[in-house]
Amino acid sequence: MKSAVAHLSVGASLLATSGIETVFLTGGTSLIHKLRQEFVTRFGQEKIRDGQEFTSVALSAPLFFPDLHK
Repeated sequence: MKSAVAHLSVGASLLATSGIETVFLTGGTSLIHKLRQEFVTRFGQEKIRDGQEFTSVALSAPLFFPDLHK
């Protein structure tokens, strides 16, 4: 696995933060400066991707609920 969804807990997985290439921040909480800074500190600014925070949540729904989007 080379990327991670921000809401997954890396600490609870067997995947080291160095094994993650991209962290995509999405949703309203990604706009909170302190929370965003935690991801930058943990993964590095170069791995952080974001944009259209609310639209991306809606577009990702089929990834998490494929049976509802047939």
